[in-house]
Amino acid sequence: MDLAPLMAAGVDVSEDDLETIFSQALAAVVPPYPPLDPRKALPADELTFLQRAGISNDELAPLAAEVAPPEVHTASKLAGILATALSIPDAAARLGVDPSTLRHRLAAPSVYAVRRNGTLRLPLFQFNDTIDAMIPGFGDVAPGLADLHPVDVFNWFIETHVDLEVEDRQVSPREWLLSGGRPERLLALLDELRGVA
Repeated sequence: MDLAPLMAAGVDVSEDDLETIFSQALAAVVPPYPPLDPRKALPADELTFLQRAGISNDELAPLAAEVAPPEVHTASKLAGILATALSIPDAAARLGVDPSTLRHRLAAPSVYAVRRNGTLRLPLFQFNDTIDAMIPGFGDVAPGLADLHPVDVFNWFIETHVDLEVEDRQVSPREWLLSGGRPERLLALLDELRGVA
């Protein structure tokens, strides 16, 4: 396993720890039952409805054995987020603040935290590229992210959004804030992430 990208980012994690984190993440997202074949599990009227909607039986077939299921991709992202997230003391040192100050920001919340082995940690996506400051305006968005799944937050924050543009180019919420975009614009987009838009 190549840990060089993690080391280059200043993340100190062993191969064993990474394997443990991935196994825990995989267990958290994989359902506790074997995959179902919708072609056999769905009632005939529902299959007919799907066919009328343009979905063929082949599209409902289970994934081929050589195709990684979506749960594995989700577990990989979750493991990456957890493995690279900074402890409160580490994050405080990088930000040049006291750990108690960072704990107050967690309580506000003006930073986003995840739990790893019962300990709160700060995912890297909310830091600038040199990991020595929080992204400007992130503190205004953080309260709306506090109860959301880390993979949902990560995807929403780093993927290009159709409603965000900088210099005629679509950007992610992260790029939006880094370019000086107003956090209020992102607050309006959080409803999409919550599934209420």
